[in-house]
Amino acid sequence: MIYISNSLKFDVSIPDSFLYDVSTEIDKTLKIFQLSRALSIFRVNNIFIYHDKLLNTSKDDLQFMVTILEYLDTPQYLRRKIYPKLEILKNVGKLHPIRSHHHKDRIEISDVKTGEIRVGLVEKRRDAYFVDVGLKIPIEYNGKFKHNGRKVNVKLLKHKNYINAIDIEKNEITEKYWGYNVYQIKY
Repeated sequence: MIYISNSLKFDVSIPDSFLYDVSTEIDKTLKIFQLSRALSIFRVNNIFIYHDKLLNTSKDDLQFMVTILEYLDTPQYLRRKIYPKLEILKNVGKLHPIRSHHHKDRIEISDVKTGEIRVGLVEKRRDAYFVDVGLKIPIEYNGKFKHNGRKVNVKLLKHKNYINAIDIEKNEITEKYWGYNVYQIKY
């Protein structure tokens, strides 16, 4: 039996020439999906995509990789809100879900457990902020990121029939792998 500690952190650097030998968008999407699945299985925390000066690929491939990787790391219940209809994403419907721990299913409000951690999207409604965390209605957000449309990690606090959400930093989520971050190295 192999035991992998949750405290280990893995980062990976990938050249933008990763898609160099692939010509069609569907094949590029599938190749990125296989990469994303492998990165999730091996619990990679940060992905750095850098420019390969030897092959000098187009910036379009770089943006394609970044967008697909970020999309695949987003829980299904947030994808339509974060990613409007984009030409880049036309083939992602053919992919299986990654099913990482932060890709939770939509649940009923009554099934929420206090202390549950979810990925949410901040939404401003009138003078208050709420967060969509995959429930039937948005939850009141008591966090520091007051930017409409921002993706955040939140801890849900349940008090009788009232639920609110507070920020939780990714490094505070120690019990499970919580996805990867994608960074584009500018050139």
